Amino acid sequence: MKKTFFKIIFSTVVFTALFAGRAFGAEATRLDSKVSIKDKTVEISGYDINGRKCFKIRDIAAMTGELPYRFSVKWDEENFLAHIEPGISYEGGLSEEKPRAAKAEYCEKPLVLSIYDMRFEIPGYNIDGRFYVSAKDIGDIMGFRVSWDNENKTIAIGQGDSEDIKITADIYVPAPKKLLALTFDDGPQPGSTEVILDSLDAVGGHATFFVVGSRAAEYPDLIKKINEQGSQIGNHSYDHTQLSGLGTDAIAREVNRTSQAVFDSTGEYTHIGRPPYGAISSAVKSAVDIEWFNWNVDTLDWKYRDPDYVYEYVISHAKDGDTILMHDLHKTTAEAMKRAIPKLDEMGFELVSIDEMADLKGGYENVKGHL
Repeated sequence: MKKTFFKIIFSTVVFTALFAGRAFGAEATRLDSKVSIKDKTVEISGYDINGRKCFKIRDIAAMTGELPYRFSVKWDEENFLAHIEPGISYEGGLSEEKPRAAKAEYCEKPLVLSIYDMRFEIPGYNIDGRFYVSAKDIGDIMGFRVSWDNENKTIAIGQGDSEDIKITADIYVPAPKKLLALTFDDGPQPGSTEVILDSLDAVGGHATFFVVGSRAAEYPDLIKKINEQGSQIGNHSYDHTQLSGLGTDAIAREVNRTSQAVFDSTGEYTHIGRPPYGAISSAVKSAVDIEWFNWNVDTLDWKYRDPDYVYEYVISHAKDGDTILMHDLHKTTAEAMKRAIPKLDEMGFELVSIDEMADLKGGYENVKGHL
């Protein structure tokens, strides 16, 4: 079948990337590669994703250089199309990316490669908005062979028995991830909540918003926006009442009304909560079947309503695994987050929700602030 593909290699191939969402993630180990192509060397960065050596399609094209099965690629980013033109050498520089670990997201639908009336599907991976595919998958379709020598950490590319290209890949071993759970109470608040969400979006981060039910009912669009951004919504009672002073039935009403208000906007009920004022009791724990969380770092942003103060406090106190308390009710906190969130990302923190922290730490009981 490869011979058939090779005969039509001078036809134009359209490679369609169907991005319909994210299905699940996998750890991706960085491959910083030096590719020897005849008398020249190019540097290409890719990832080892579950044992698959993956690169950007344009960089795979660069690997083929001036060989008989060379090809070039032009991206139509707006429509997620890659126009592959076999038989034309690739020209142009390669993008520079800093070495680091990443989470690779499978595309929910496979990539579709169409050649005349033939149709092929291969997996694709999304890392930080860039698109990666297995070099072997492309080689199988375009008519060249890709093999990996695990002992010597080299990739060989060729056709038949020949090996025209050898790639030496230096495997980047990432430092352990630093996780941080930013949490915001008492919202949602127009003019504040969306500012924080936009800042999180810019770095691919999430947070947890412990919402007051009456405000959730008043601002359903903000509740929906939190959910759509990928952040988590927690329960902070309906009227911000100190739950530890109430009976079991009253506690349940406060929590359940809030959960219903969230459901009305998102179609999902809350399953974690934070008691107002941090006040917990055995009655609160037994009244409803949710997990309760406080915090281990308190910014006191409600007291010091100063963006500079909140920014400095968060940056100077943030440590791996912390759960930080703030309030999106205050616009000063939102202003602080516009600076703090990109700075935390620059410092190497992965900003996660309570549920994401629990998944990565092995359970709710390992999340700081769990009650």
